[in-house]
Amino acid sequence: MGFIPAGGTLVRLQRQIGYAPAMEILLTGERFDAAHMRRIGVVNRVVPPEELAAVAHGYAERVAALSSQALQTIKESVLTLGDLPLDEAFAREAEFGQRTFTSDDARAGLRAFADRRAADART
Repeated sequence: MGFIPAGGTLVRLQRQIGYAPAMEILLTGERFDAAHMRRIGVVNRVVPPEELAAVAHGYAERVAALSSQALQTIKESVLTLGDLPLDEAFAREAEFGQRTFTSDDARAGLRAFADRRAADART
C-alpha cells in the first residue's frame, strides 16, 4: 500500500516483542492469527468474541480499584527505565519507589494491611 505503521508502532513493537518477530510483522505485512500474536507477546490474552466485553471490563475494574498514584508511577517507570543503563535505571527505580512509598496511598495501604482489611486506595 506504500505506507508504514507509524503512530508509535515502529518505536514500540521491537521493544515489546523483540527484533525478529517485529521485523516479520513489519516487513511482510502478513496477518497473523490471535494465537500466534499471543505466543510472540503482541497480546496478553485471547478470548472468544462473546467474552471480550466482560473480560475487558474485568481488567478495567481491577485496575480502577488500585492506587492511581502507584499506577501512574508504574507507567512512568516502564516508559523510562527500559532505555537507561542498568546503574541509572536502578537509581531511578529507587526514586520511583521512594516517591510512592511515602505517598498518602501507601500510608493508607499500610494502615489497611496492619488492620487486616482491604485498602481503598482510589485516590
